[in-house]
Amino acid sequence: MPPLGNIVEGSVASAIEQGIPSSIAVHFGGEFYSHVHGFWPSGRAVEPSDPFYAASLAKQITGAAVACLVRDGRLAAGARASDILTEDRAWLGAITIGHLLHHTGGLPAAGVLEAMCSATRWTDELVFERLRQMPRLIDPGLEHNYSNAGYVVLARVVERISGLLFAEFVRQAILDPLGLGEMCVSARSGHPQSEQWGLLGPVLPLSRGDGGIWTTARAFVTWLQSQNSNELGLESLVTTDTTLRDGSPVGYGWGLGLRTFAGTRAYIHGGGWPGASAKIIRSPSLDLALVGLAAGPQAQSIQAVVDALYARLAGDAAPHGVGGMAQMS
Repeated sequence: MPPLGNIVEGSVASAIEQGIPSSIAVHFGGEFYSHVHGFWPSGRAVEPSDPFYAASLAKQITGAAVACLVRDGRLAAGARASDILTEDRAWLGAITIGHLLHHTGGLPAAGVLEAMCSATRWTDELVFERLRQMPRLIDPGLEHNYSNAGYVVLARVVERISGLLFAEFVRQAILDPLGLGEMCVSARSGHPQSEQWGLLGPVLPLSRGDGGIWTTARAFVTWLQSQNSNELGLESLVTTDTTLRDGSPVGYGWGLGLRTFAGTRAYIHGGGWPGASAKIIRSPSLDLALVGLAAGPQAQSIQAVVDALYARLAGDAAPHGVGGMAQMS
């Protein structure tokens, strides 16, 4: 096999249009390689230290935050969310933490609430306002509907149980122990400083739990590899699948898509918002972790790069199917 750097460079050259701001990082077989591409609107070249909006890649951080509380005996996956967020008991009903994690709570699918947004900022408060106004269409456990709103609810659960703001809990429980200084949770426009803020469309994504993560590619691949090596002791929780009431498996863990290819387990997720696209794939058995982040109108092309890299490195067809630009996720 050619050197890792040559494989990455070749995949980028064949899939990303010149100039699109993007950043890729790969850990494979003990080797690490990162690549940046393109220019920001100011004309400045993208640098490895530039943060990107990670969109729905944030869900695995939220899942890990919940897992930290479960690991420490402070929360149970079977607990009803309404027993924690008592002010929202009326609409939460019998939805459990597990339902929210696996997208089986009967909440609106990704894109439904967002399509109703007439504001210029998509915030936690707006999500809860919409949820309080909309009747739940199906009972929990009947269907798997990928829902951004459920992860906003989970972030609030983490705050209520921990007594800390979600960003602070994530920093203390996950980012600081792993040395991830180039990753943060933000619900404030312009923080962290990034030219991508000006590319994120007419509605700024400021909600947490379903999104809110800003990161460099090299920080996020470090996060992925820390999960591969189970540094926080969360792997058995976050990779747990569930079944619907009819017994059919969901194929989604705690913020992660669960896939098997040629007998090899892989965990995947994508994410997107107008002006942002991201994708990850990791496989502990292959010692493989890769992430692609991109900005601008053609950002979605980064998804094909990650697929191509996985196919080349794993020697199998790349997985598809969780998150993406079809919905603002």
